[in-house]
Amino acid sequence: MSISHPNDPISLPPLSPDALLIFKKMESFVTDDCIPSEQTFFSQVSSTGFTCIPPVLISLISKAKSLNLWNLHLKTSLSHLDYARICSVIGRSFLSPHATNTTAPDSGNMEVLHTYGTPLQKSLYLDGLKDGTMRSAFCMTEPEVASSDARNVGGTTFRREVRNGREGYVVNGRKWWSTGAHDPRCKFMIVMGKCISTSGEKEKGHTMVIVPRDCPGLTIVRDLTVFGHDDAPFGHAEVDFNACWVPLESCLGGEGEGGRIAQSRLGPGRIHHCMRAVGLGERCYEAMIKRSLEREVFGKVMIRHGTMQSKIAEGKGRLETARLLTLVAARAMDVLGNKGARTDISLAKILVPRMILGIMDDAIQTHGGQGVEGELALFYGAMRCLRIADGPDEVHVGVVARREAKKWMERNGKL
Repeated sequence: MSISHPNDPISLPPLSPDALLIFKKMESFVTDDCIPSEQTFFSQVSSTGFTCIPPVLISLISKAKSLNLWNLHLKTSLSHLDYARICSVIGRSFLSPHATNTTAPDSGNMEVLHTYGTPLQKSLYLDGLKDGTMRSAFCMTEPEVASSDARNVGGTTFRREVRNGREGYVVNGRKWWSTGAHDPRCKFMIVMGKCISTSGEKEKGHTMVIVPRDCPGLTIVRDLTVFGHDDAPFGHAEVDFNACWVPLESCLGGEGEGGRIAQSRLGPGRIHHCMRAVGLGERCYEAMIKRSLEREVFGKVMIRHGTMQSKIAEGKGRLETARLLTLVAARAMDVLGNKGARTDISLAKILVPRMILGIMDDAIQTHGGQGVEGELALFYGAMRCLRIADGPDEVHVGVVARREAKKWMERNGKL
């Protein structure tokens, strides 16, 4: 069955045997271990003052490793489609990505280091990320500019300078929404900026360099909140780089290659985010149904009211549409490659968060005061961020519109 590409063999095959086994184990792990551990996690985080990793997470990591549910994004036997389906289970609990080492930004940073890292960079950083002994941050967006337009990102600069007989870069600039920067295990940051010449002129193209977390001149300015909620110890930070010197071999992939590396990193990441969003939406949808069966208003159980029935029916439609959009994009990546699947990826990135937010909004409404105070409120805040992260809606709307207009013009001889 062809889904979104009538002229291409895009179909949705079943899970491979290996993926099916992983899917079932993950389903049990998330349901029986991760979700029941969430309240304990919050309690332990509060008692430690965000200075260490809660013991309950360490226990979950140990179990995930014993079940071979570790680093699944690096498992070559899994297709994008297989992994997308598994992500729908991972996404049901915010602890699952951390417990299985599949969380952003580390998963993307691992892929970047695997593809573009030198042997030295891999030994210093990739091995630690893969075994979970260190964490990382990804520093791209800047507070002074609209960073969705990558051409604007350049307030952070890399200037060559020799120190103690060794050539390197002096890093200056400020980044924010640097996810993972405040994690106690964070050992390095991948920073995007622009090289400048000795005369002070910026060179064309973006570059990425690795900056150790303990580099002199690197300062965590503040932790950022999402709708007032602090995501510590994993959350987002504003980071200042003041004359941070790093050796020349800290450059990733070569000078001027930062934009290409960023795009190769963000494409798959968007689909991973979307499929985890489907899993979280599914959890909120189930909570809404449970609430509607338990509460009585105006003389009858909520489920018997037409407005509640509409919320449930429309929620199901949103959920399955979001799931299909994401699976089709993942399958297109398997068949057509990341570049060929760009329209599908952008469509998923535009529509999936919006549809899941619709489900969450109805779930909050169904829960009344409890909805804006508890976990549903936290989930809603995280999902609202997804409409901005990895390229805001407007960027992806432009991608789809331009590509569709070009296809129409080609079909009608206008090019």
